[in-house]
Amino acid sequence: MQGRTVNTQGALKRAHAATRRLRAACMCALAAGAAWAVWPLDAPRPPRPAESEAPVLAAPEPAVSRLDLVAFEAPVFMLPADDLRVASAPPAPPPPPPPLKLQLLGIARGSTDDSGFVATLYDPDSDRVRRAVAGETLGAWRVEVVTADSVSLRQGNSNHQLAIRTDRPARGGAP
Repeated sequence: MQGRTVNTQGALKRAHAATRRLRAACMCALAAGAAWAVWPLDAPRPPRPAESEAPVLAAPEPAVSRLDLVAFEAPVFMLPADDLRVASAPPAPPPPPPPLKLQLLGIARGSTDDSGFVATLYDPDSDRVRRAVAGETLGAWRVEVVTADSVSLRQGNSNHQLAIRTDRPARGGAP
C-alpha cells in the first residue's frame, strides 16, 4: 500500500509541474501578443505626388451684374378687377331639430275594449317612464302611430320612428 501511495504522489507532482509549465507558456504567449499589439509600427506613407511644372493660374473674378431695381417695382399679387366682387353667400339652412332623447322600452296591447297598442317610453330629461298611445303628446313630440314593434313620433316637419330590436334573443332562459 505504501508503494502505491508514493506512485500516486509522484504522478500528482508530475501533473502539477505540467500545469505550471503550460501556465507559464500561456503567459509568455499572452505577453508577446500584447507587446505586438501595443508596439508602434512604422506605417508606410503614400508617395508624394510629383510637383507639376505648370504655373498655377489665379481664378478669374466673376463679373458682377448690377441689381435690376425695376423688377422690385412690380406688384407681387394683383387680382383682376372682375374678381374683386364679393359673392353673396346663400342663407344658412335652419338648424336641425334637437335629437330625439326618448327611448322605447316596450310595447303592450291596450285594454280589452281598446284594440290599440301602448308604448312605454323613457324620457331622460324628466327621468320618468311614460306610457303613450297614438295621438298623445310627450313634451314637443306627438305620438303618431303605435304598432306591435314600433312607435312613430312627429315634431313639426321631422319624423322619428323608434323600433323594438328583434336582432337579439331575449335575455333569460328556460327554468
